Amino acid sequence: MRRLFLAGLLVVGIPGSALAQRESASVAGAVRDPSGAPVPGASVAVRNLATGVERTVLSNEVGYYVVTALPPGRYSLTVTQQGFATFGVPELVLQVDQQATVNVALELGQVSETRHPRP
Repeated sequence: MRRLFLAGLLVVGIPGSALAQRESASVAGAVRDPSGAPVPGASVAVRNLATGVERTVLSNEVGYYVVTALPPGRYSLTVTQQGFATFGVPELVLQVDQQATVNVALELGQVSETRHPRP
């Protein structure tokens, strides 16, 4: 009888948690050089345009980055790495539970130069 009761509690608890919606968003992608090779150690900064709060991560050994637990809103994204022009996305709108992908193709140049993604 106890097992039946516990199984019933488990079944009742699942729908509530399954329907729970995450209240945050994330952005992830790959950072590549002009030849398509990964760029490890690139600095990826995501700034909330309303609050000014910025989070920065580094791309890993295969050029991948991920920024999680971002409140929904408007953001800018900037990628810098020595020997490459700065890559910038002036505005990126993130919705609740969105997992946005922004792949970055860095171009050779000075960090002081800023390039934007091509449509």
